[in-house]
Amino acid sequence: MVFKFEMISRKLGAIGIFFVILIAILSIIGCATPNVRMAVRPGVLYQESYDIVLNPQLNKNSKADSYLLTINNKTSSNIELDWNKTFWVQKGSASGGFMFDGIPYEDREKPKPPDIILPNTKFEKIIFPNELVVYMIGRYRGFFHGLLPAGRNGIYLTLKMDGKEINEKVVCRISHERSE
Repeated sequence: MVFKFEMISRKLGAIGIFFVILIAILSIIGCATPNVRMAVRPGVLYQESYDIVLNPQLNKNSKADSYLLTINNKTSSNIELDWNKTFWVQKGSASGGFMFDGIPYEDREKPKPPDIILPNTKFEKIIFPNELVVYMIGRYRGFFHGLLPAGRNGIYLTLKMDGKEINEKVVCRISHERSE
């Protein structure tokens, strides 16, 4: 290796070696990953009886990894949220259900009890698409959720009010923005 370096240094000289090192450093700096953050626009649906907001949540690294689902019941009746007929919407179609606190990882695909939203109250829950949840073993044992993809995605949910089933689709937008 020393022999090759001596041959190169004789052919290029000190100035040539300086330029080779400078080009190598600039190419390394130029290939550095840009600082990218996610920008989110919540999905909002206003109805006479209820409001639904689906807000992507940013983690400590400014990446969207879950949703905050908020339903405001504006009626004097209960609203039932049927998790077994509620799906993650990605690329325009349903892509499986959701996981949330209180549901063990191994039960994420099993039927879930409904949530009841009492009259004139606001319901909030952090939810994760089942498709993005993985279980890790070893030192950092537990379930972890991947990042929400950029683009338009959201929730197709089923509510029950006064004996009637209501389906709503709420879509939010996630985009990658380069920060300086």
